[in-house]
Amino acid sequence: MASTKSLLLSLVIPMIILLTKPLGLSLDQSIILAALILTLTLWVNKTVSRTYSSLFLILVFLLFGNTPVDKVFTFPLSDNFLLIVLSFLFSEGIVKSRMIDRLLKPYIGYLATSIPRLFLSIWLMSLIMIFVIPQPFIRLILLGTIFREYLNGEGIDEDAKEPILLGVFLIAIITNTFSLKGDIIMNPALIAMSGIDISQAQWTRYFLLPGLIHLIFLMSIFLAMNRYDLAKYKKSKGRIPSIQLDGDDKKKLLLVLLPLVFWAFEQLHPVPGTVVILIGIILMYIGRILSFKDLGSIQWSLLVFLTATFSIGPVMSGSGTAQILFGQMKPIFPQEYSLLMVLAVILSSMAIHMILGSIVTTMSVVLPGMALLTEGIMSPILVALIVFVTLALHFILPFHSVHLVVGEGYGFFSQKRVIKTGIVLTAVILLSLFAIYIPWWHFVGLS
Repeated sequence: MASTKSLLLSLVIPMIILLTKPLGLSLDQSIILAALILTLTLWVNKTVSRTYSSLFLILVFLLFGNTPVDKVFTFPLSDNFLLIVLSFLFSEGIVKSRMIDRLLKPYIGYLATSIPRLFLSIWLMSLIMIFVIPQPFIRLILLGTIFREYLNGEGIDEDAKEPILLGVFLIAIITNTFSLKGDIIMNPALIAMSGIDISQAQWTRYFLLPGLIHLIFLMSIFLAMNRYDLAKYKKSKGRIPSIQLDGDDKKKLLLVLLPLVFWAFEQLHPVPGTVVILIGIILMYIGRILSFKDLGSIQWSLLVFLTATFSIGPVMSGSGTAQILFGQMKPIFPQEYSLLMVLAVILSSMAIHMILGSIVTTMSVVLPGMALLTEGIMSPILVALIVFVTLALHFILPFHSVHLVVGEGYGFFSQKRVIKTGIVLTAVILLSLFAIYIPWWHFVGLS
């Protein structure tokens, strides 16, 4: 009965949109907006399976989106799709090889004797893995898998595990902004879409120091929010680890490290990362680390959800719906540079991000619009950097960050935990932009 009531309530706003066609939307645009709001509501209240609601949204987009089919299926047609599918198997192979148990757990356990030291360990590993695994999604899956296996092996209380694993993702997401190579999809997209040339050295200058301060501030708030759950993490200091590997362990270690080394040096050889990981998986099957039943580790429901998530931006833009919604924001923009102008840029970016979901897609819509609304008032590079930080670090629902979609889909943490955290951290982002990032950018010469 409760689920039926939730489903009926979910239909109220979509029906109003269909009947009134607000803001001068056409019938097709109204159907697109109504279907999106209905689907987002169903994702939150879970009255319908997320796979079914995702398939519904994709079908509506195909029928009424006035957008080429290849744009609707942006994700499954991308290079990242096969890489992510293979990553399910590769991650499973790493777990089954027991190398996390043999090599990483002893050192993590030795260093991470308290929550601050645990999160420091997470940050160091996240930073190092940027230069080992270029693809950010796969890097996060492996990072999450490593620490989940560590926590499981230590018998850490379930209430403590979820916030720790969400902390892994938060730390990694922020750390990825420190270097241009930190996220080979999102970071170059800022340069391409804004039309502003930023070198690796300039990127580090703009983001490293304020990013570190923001990370410390955010994690302090996060620790305070989850202090009761995190207090259940108890780990006594052990002896310095002594690693001993037998012949079988050394064989498995070689099968795991070989593809990782080739992937880390992808720029020095012609073999693409997808092929490297595929060969690594084949070697794991030959070495009997993986078996046929491990094909079940591929999470097709998550892939359907990602397909729907990535289709939102292209269809909202291709149908003209996003442009109409964006146009309604023009009256709120001041005509001179001030804190209100900066706030308008941030809040407008957040509002559009709430609807479009995908960070890269939202950037493709927001950056050109903000350039027009702030022309002659704010520095184009300052606008671009503000939009980037806002979108890269802002979320309420998992679908606002593909990294969080992957984390929730893998069961590292729940949607409820993401929403609770995202609401609080939205305020943290606002404070950080005004108190850390923007003052620093002015200090280094941006205005």
